[in-house]
Amino acid sequence: MNNIHYLEAEYQDGLPINEWKFYRMEQEYDENGRPILSTRRKGKLLYTKMYDNGEFVKKEFVKE
Repeated sequence: MNNIHYLEAEYQDGLPINEWKFYRMEQEYDENGRPILSTRRKGKLLYTKMYDNGEFVKKEFVKE
């Protein structure tokens, strides 16, 4: 099971701002079950978080 996430986020003056997007990380594995790092890519959008000047505002899950 792949529990690694890819995050697109913004900071301003060290504080989180705007919409943060959390994606599932997709990758391939070798014959020994180890991840092949060069195959990592951004997958499906899972959820977003909204921040206003460092303050958490809301979290929304993507409906399938």
